[in-house]
Amino acid sequence: MPGKTITKLDGSLGAKFKSRIDLKPTVPFSRLPAPLFERDWLVLAQGRWNIIDHITLGEARGHFRIFQGLAAHPDTHNHRVLALQDNMATSGSTTKGRSPAPALNYYCRRRAAACIAANIVAASPWIETTLQPADDASRNRAADGPEVSRRRHREPSQGRHH
Repeated sequence: MPGKTITKLDGSLGAKFKSRIDLKPTVPFSRLPAPLFERDWLVLAQGRWNIIDHITLGEARGHFRIFQGLAAHPDTHNHRVLALQDNMATSGSTTKGRSPAPALNYYCRRRAAACIAANIVAASPWIETTLQPADDASRNRAADGPEVSRRRHREPSQGRHH
């Protein structure tokens, strides 16, 4: 579950909070350990989506395709998989296993079926987009082959509330 804070990670207050008397934590942040984001990640595929629909459905489709590909190869069966997700609706619904939105529920069910068939235990924690290792790859069009993403993500703020 993401943590929540009152201020942005740079310490500033948003405009909508300056006029309030009582402040409630509403800005989400990832609770995953910083060393996870300091690695170089191998990009296996990159590019923009070919289907024009809501961003949450695109994220869910991409998320499902990870597990569809893993389930198709016997060497990847019987594993635990951490699939970082920067879309909170997709992360929440895939973690729960269902969604009230029929289109999103479709991908939740397909992912569950692939995981059950291949005995894959999946975790889909939400992270900030700025920490998402796949963010650069999702915005690039040309891909000649696998390459290591050299994107260095910002360090998590020292002043975060946990």
